[in-house]
Amino acid sequence: MRKKIIIKSALLIISVIFITACSSSELDLIGREIVEISGDVAPVENVEELMYFTDYVIRGEVLDSRVEWRNHTVTREHWVQFYLAEGWTEEEIEEHLYGIDWDEESQDSSELVTIYRIYVLEIFQGNGRTIGDIIEVSRLGGEVEEALWAVEYTTELPVGSELVLFLWDRSWSGWGEFSLAHTFHAAFYIPNSIENVEIIVLDENIEKLELELESVNEWFDGIPLTLEDLVEIAEENGLIESD
Repeated sequence: MRKKIIIKSALLIISVIFITACSSSELDLIGREIVEISGDVAPVENVEELMYFTDYVIRGEVLDSRVEWRNHTVTREHWVQFYLAEGWTEEEIEEHLYGIDWDEESQDSSELVTIYRIYVLEIFQGNGRTIGDIIEVSRLGGEVEEALWAVEYTTELPVGSELVLFLWDRSWSGWGEFSLAHTFHAAFYIPNSIENVEIIVLDENIEKLELELESVNEWFDGIPLTLEDLVEIAEENGLIESD
């Protein structure tokens, strides 16, 4: 089943799945721009729903982070290439994109983003990456000398931590490599008892497979996710053999 992406006229492609969003901007006492961003987020109740937004599922170590300005404008050509890669015909693409205002000059703007470098330790879903790769995961918001962009309830990835990440591949957009597949429910801590252990080799250890992972987001309770769920995802993607 194809993932049907609804393109709004604003073409605001950011690292959160907002139903509605709003922002406010002001200057602090030293003249720094302060931007506060909030919005309603599409609900996700379980792993099955999260997987709808997910291209990659990995276990990785957060090496470091940086903050920089990035232009978020996504052109018509970016969308065309994305849909072609999804298997759409040119006729289907033309029909889907018909009527959208592609005044790209007026859409040209920059956003402040935080970018994390992740060392890939294990892959449960996704093609084109291998263990040992270093990928970049970006999220909206961050702080530099001249500005602070604060996104309500955002998920921050602690440097030095070992996490399981559900990722959206956005390399087609020109905006960055990856972002979290969901604002709240796409990053999980690895239980201390299995750090530095390949999860996919635990398929016969029932006790460990039942371990539930803790959400990284400190604002909301995480969706249920066990090691067994990750093994099943890897099996479905042909990365390990199922019984």
